[in-house]
Amino acid sequence: MGLLINPKAWIVAAISVSTANIAFADTFSADINNDAFKFQYNATNTGSNLDLNASILHHDDDGEIYAVGAQVEGQSLQQANATGSLGAKLYYIDLDGADGFAIGLGGLVNIAIPQVEGFSIQAEAYYAPSVLSFNDVEHHIDFGAKAKYRVLDNGSVYLGYRKANIDIENAGDGDLDEGIHVGIELEI
Repeated sequence: MGLLINPKAWIVAAISVSTANIAFADTFSADINNDAFKFQYNATNTGSNLDLNASILHHDDDGEIYAVGAQVEGQSLQQANATGSLGAKLYYIDLDGADGFAIGLGGLVNIAIPQVEGFSIQAEAYYAPSVLSFNDVEHHIDFGAKAKYRVLDNGSVYLGYRKANIDIENAGDGDLDEGIHVGIELEI
């Protein structure tokens, strides 16, 4: 497939163009369970708190979700030990027999637990209603939560829960992945 009709190529091109000549702090994360694997790359602009990210969620039986996003990050105004981000993600959903795009709005919150050095709890949620969902996709909900423990200066392990819910036109509502996973996060 050429670039003009291949959505995966558009996602890679968008990330490449948007990250050219900018200083970023990079984070790679990967998590697994018995049926699914997710890989995510985050690049945070060190001068503006802009976070760009790309991910793929692969499920053995049901397909993939590709995502690129842009969020602004910052310290919580109410909690000194909390940070968060707000933004949007563009999803390309490729399921067996159905595909489409969705634009999800949402954010992330990370709370450091001061009583246990290196331990934090994180949750993120993005919602793409029908007005921001296209082709076979009627709506999409992307939710995740994890408990993370820093074991190295630049590395953490985590235990998490994910729910990737998709409503497909004429097929109904279902989850590409729902359940517990384990993972690692590396900061470069």
